[in-house]
Amino acid sequence: MVAQQTKLAPADSSESEDRLDRDTIVAHRYRIVRFAGSRGFGQVYQAEDGATDARVSLMRLDREFSRPEVRDRFFATRGSAQIEHRGAVDLTDYGEDLDGRLFLVMPWLEQADALDELLERTGRLPWARARALIEQIAEAIAAAHSRGILHGGLEPSRVLLDQQGNPHVLDFGLAPALESA
Repeated sequence: MVAQQTKLAPADSSESEDRLDRDTIVAHRYRIVRFAGSRGFGQVYQAEDGATDARVSLMRLDREFSRPEVRDRFFATRGSAQIEHRGAVDLTDYGEDLDGRLFLVMPWLEQADALDELLERTGRLPWARARALIEQIAEAIAAAHSRGILHGGLEPSRVLLDQQGNPHVLDFGLAPALESA
């Protein structure tokens, strides 16, 4: 699954000074193509995976995730578990950049809209559509729970809708890692 994160929140000026430049290489593997915006827990970049030539989403987490207790909690819950469900955007890689900040790598979803953007444009969804989305999101959450992973911060901005309107849940395990500190 590959998707484009669109219309992410603009970065403030202090964050823009802390952004990765185009063509920066992260972890000797990921070449930054462009800054895609900010989302909840950090900066999102479109990148190229030098090992597979695939487009990926590289999320550079906020500095608070670099605190040892937060980093350890996140790696303990995510390092051994993969979520195997079409509605869960799971990690393909993660690590620490040269600046000591954690990064996550996920598939890049082409032309995806966040659920909150859809709701902002349309107001309310027809009941049948809302019910279908809730069921699909619940299936993705159940798949994560079966692997011992809690989302901890589920909200419409953390659900992307692909070109066919199917939901993909992002950012599993980030909120619980912060709460442990």
